Amino acid sequence: MRFNVIYDIVGNNPVLAGKSAKEWTEDRLSALKNGEEFTLVLNRFAPLLNANLVEKTAKMLIKSGSQKAVFPSGYLARTKGKGELRINTLPFVGLTTTNVGLIQKKLYREIAVSFVKNGVNILDVDSVYIDSTVRLEKNSAIYPFNVLEGYSVVHENTVLLWGNVISNSVIGANCKVSASYIYDSTVGDNCTVGPFARLRQNARIDNDVRIGDFVEIKNSSLENGVKAAHLAYIGDATVGENTNVGCGTVFANFDGKVKHNTEVGKNVFIGCNSNLIAPLTIGDNSFIAGGSTITENIAENTFAISRVKQVTKKNKRG
Repeated sequence: MRFNVIYDIVGNNPVLAGKSAKEWTEDRLSALKNGEEFTLVLNRFAPLLNANLVEKTAKMLIKSGSQKAVFPSGYLARTKGKGELRINTLPFVGLTTTNVGLIQKKLYREIAVSFVKNGVNILDVDSVYIDSTVRLEKNSAIYPFNVLEGYSVVHENTVLLWGNVISNSVIGANCKVSASYIYDSTVGDNCTVGPFARLRQNARIDNDVRIGDFVEIKNSSLENGVKAAHLAYIGDATVGENTNVGCGTVFANFDGKVKHNTEVGKNVFIGCNSNLIAPLTIGDNSFIAGGSTITENIAENTFAISRVKQVTKKNKRG
């Protein structure tokens, strides 16, 4: 059988699961052989329609002796036969305001099933939302309630635990990510992220890095072995290898008008509840005592402390 496919689609061209509805339709009908035996005319987006369904419909026309199969998104016709068949199943209905959610869910399920067939471990194909543009390598594992958008890549043996949103980002091999938001960023190999971490605006994470709960990283580079275990903000910074960012540390990058950078060297220990007021440079192997507010550069191999002296008064309350 040969088909002449005519697209006469007008109106909006929404994106479903990473592709426009028209792209979905064209991709799924690409297997049809070109010719004039049958004419398929589509005047509404039909992202669930595929070559197999069109060929089955053509065989129905021949068997019934009908000349045309009419459906809400268009029609399939041949030169021979008489009369019409009417088809109203979902793939032939095309995209409408009332079925867009159902169609999109079916597309997401198809994508998830295709990944499972190619060696990805998806625990529940009905509770993940993975765009067609995403790449997942074999032996990666996806738990329920993950959203993967755009041109994201997840490398082998990485586990995405419950509840992540990953958009246009790359996650390296042998990582674990849980309940975190990662946008326009990269994560290296052997890293842990989350739960409840947020990486955005070109966060660049090297290998063997630990990013814990309630850590936000924006436009910053964390080199190999960095640990930011919990409750920290790292913005517009470079953090050297094997540095520890203590709980409650804030990289204060904004002076009210301009964003400033912070450079932290290798093997630095930043104590809990420290404030680093940018612009700032902190040398290798330095130590910042917890509770310090650092406003001046720190040379390498030095100790810095900046606190108000504690005053304790006996027998005083309130």
